[in-house]
Amino acid sequence: MSVPLPLNLNLKLDGHRVVKVIANPGFLHRGFEKLAELRPWYTNIALLLRICAPEPDVPEGIYSMAVDELMGWEVPERAQWIRVVLEMARVTSYLFWTMGRCL
Repeated sequence: MSVPLPLNLNLKLDGHRVVKVIANPGFLHRGFEKLAELRPWYTNIALLLRICAPEPDVPEGIYSMAVDELMGWEVPERAQWIRVVLEMARVTSYLFWTMGRCL
């Protein structure tokens, strides 16, 4: 089984016996925003893959959409459909995070 990182497990113990486990998926924040400010925009795509461990394609897709909009570039229809899939992946990542908070 693959476990997304970082993952914090809150344990409720009764002596040496585990009574309850609450999974708390966390955030990776290592100053990515500041690193991205200091680099050319086209080098940030490789950096963005490390932001979200469970779904690394989402930040890359969102960043690419922002660059395309800022530059005024028109993307092909196939790329637009791929981005719809990335948006669905982003929603599932959000639901994963929400589920961890509700357990």
